[in-house]
Amino acid sequence: MINQFAPIANKKTNQYSETYDIFISTDTHGVGVNMQDASVVINYDIDWITIKPAQRAGIILPKN
Repeated sequence: MINQFAPIANKKTNQYSETYDIFISTDTHGVGVNMQDASVVINYDIDWITIKPAQRAGIILPKN
């Protein structure tokens, strides 16, 4: 499902006939996942560790 949500970031373009515009997940998918195709990240659960929201936003920043 990650590949269908972010096919460009995961180099999976032209492999799926259907893609997703919205991806809802727990924090489990927030580590090591390429989601740079997303333009918005919404955090429903604010962590006690203040760096977590910044790390979550970092998964959508384009890699150069």
